[in-house]
Amino acid sequence: MERRWIRILLWFCVIAVCVVIWCFSAQDGQQSEHTSGRVLRWLVALLTAGREQLALAEQQSLYETASWLLRKGAHFAEFALLAFLVRLLLRSYRVRRGGWFWAWAAASLYAVVDELHQFFMAARNASLVDVGIDSLGAAFGAGAACLVLWVCGRSRSPSCKLSSGNGYGKQVN
Repeated sequence: MERRWIRILLWFCVIAVCVVIWCFSAQDGQQSEHTSGRVLRWLVALLTAGREQLALAEQQSLYETASWLLRKGAHFAEFALLAFLVRLLLRSYRVRRGGWFWAWAAASLYAVVDELHQFFMAARNASLVDVGIDSLGAAFGAGAACLVLWVCGRSRSPSCKLSSGNGYGKQVN
């Protein structure tokens, strides 16, 4: 019974992350710029004290670099989280062999779908670079999930429900 609830929760989380990614991709270019712009202004203000003393061109360059890093970092993080959750979901079904690959593949496939979706949005475009960054994020997230499952498999903590001796198996891949 407990495994069923864990699966339901994981399915809910995977679907929620997919919906969030889809909603971000559904924003037109102006909405997307506004969303990331608020975070970017806060981040630049936090990390670059004294930026007002820089020349205007240097301030613009700093802002553009920070914007690129924020956007690409968000791509990486979204798909890392998606692959992490998919790997845990697969583990709840006792998938051990190839679990990392399947989590990475599922998130990477969704990255391709996401970019195709952006292709049809106003003032947005599809980018193979973004698919690559998303795929790297997915590889990282799936790997992080494997590491967590491995650590939980080695410990006998009751908080490690997915990999301890409670019906999920003792081996972790």
